[in-house]
Amino acid sequence: MFSTLSARLCVLAALLICAAVCKANQLKEKELAQRVADSDLVVIGTVDELLECGARQVGECSPHSATAVVMVSDVLKGVPPPALLFRCNEPIVESSPGACHPGRKYLLFLREDANGVFHSVNGPHGAIDVGQSHSK
Repeated sequence: MFSTLSARLCVLAALLICAAVCKANQLKEKELAQRVADSDLVVIGTVDELLECGARQVGECSPHSATAVVMVSDVLKGVPPPALLFRCNEPIVESSPGACHPGRKYLLFLREDANGVFHSVNGPHGAIDVGQSHSK
């Protein structure tokens, strides 16, 4: 009985350690004011389409990233370009907003890179799903 109990405790300890390591890689959610301050652009917009690598895209293009064309409905900060390109999936999973669903509307806190592509200022916390767009 002692060896079974010891084995169970060892397994439990290993699971707790793994859970702590996994959580350590998550991005901490910034305060709303900090997300706005860090942003070049804050908009509400709908993901219109996802672009394939090389299609109307500039900058990095990899199988682990995705870029969306966003139709802006409301501007809260900044001036959006006529065609807003948003990196909705980043190569590093923990910094990826995962907001790549055509027809979904998002509140986006964005910063622009040197190629004119916009990225979330706070990984998954910089793209907030606000529901299905009613425009389609």
